[in-house]
Amino acid sequence: MSIGIVEVLIGGGFALLGTFLGAYLNKRATLSTARELAEIERFKYTQDRIWDFRKESYTVILAHLRRATDHADKVFAGYCDEQQHPEAYFASEERRRDEDETWAAWADCEKEFEDSRLTVSDDFAKQFQLLRHSFRELSEHDLPPETAHKAQEIFNSFYPKLLQIAQDEIAPTAPPSKK
Repeated sequence: MSIGIVEVLIGGGFALLGTFLGAYLNKRATLSTARELAEIERFKYTQDRIWDFRKESYTVILAHLRRATDHADKVFAGYCDEQQHPEAYFASEERRRDEDETWAAWADCEKEFEDSRLTVSDDFAKQFQLLRHSFRELSEHDLPPETAHKAQEIFNSFYPKLLQIAQDEIAPTAPPSKK
């Protein structure tokens, strides 16, 4: 009879030990999974915030660049106006105002780019630097209509490139289709 009791006690002890060991291992696995999920959520939150900052930066930079492009177009169009001689346009208040607006918008664009440098992509930054360097083509020795034409071409050639980079980066991409 005592052997039966010992067997029951040993069997019960192993059952309890197995239960406690299983609970302990399950708790460790649950905590490990919870930590991993928290880390994943933290990473996703950080990526979402970076995406939001990048989207906002691109929106503001491109809005300033669009404004500069529009005013550069107006300046060049003023020199090409058949109703007004280029010299008369050069002396006009309209030209001064549009040129001032062009370069004020460009200054705002550059400032926003510098303020957002940490969030814009390397491709966007590289293209923006090329835009900056393109203005070296402008010379004070050129005639004002030539300078206006060069500025207009520079703005009009880089705006679509920067817009495309921004759209490619912030537009959601569809997951690959399974066939």
